Amino acid sequence: MYLKFVWGRSRLPPPDSPGIQNHTIYLMYAGQYTDHNAVLPQAHTCFFQLDLPRYTTDAACRSKILYAIESCGEIDTDGYGRFADEDE
Repeated sequence: MYLKFVWGRSRLPPPDSPGIQNHTIYLMYAGQYTDHNAVLPQAHTCFFQLDLPRYTTDAACRSKILYAIESCGEIDTDGYGRFADEDE
């Protein structure tokens, strides 16, 4: 589930595939939010990147990541992927 959240795919391609990016986790700027525990992590699937708030505890980090993963919808914001077969 984590892989789909941060990359938009359920598995990695073979290691010799061209154009594979390394997975990167960035810590959000400390002054960006007053309460990092209230912010969800943000995934950038095009870049295989996760922007992670500076949570105060490991438990807060784990629960926010799990919540973001479980609550995330499709990466297609227009919903087209869900309805493409209806026109056929």
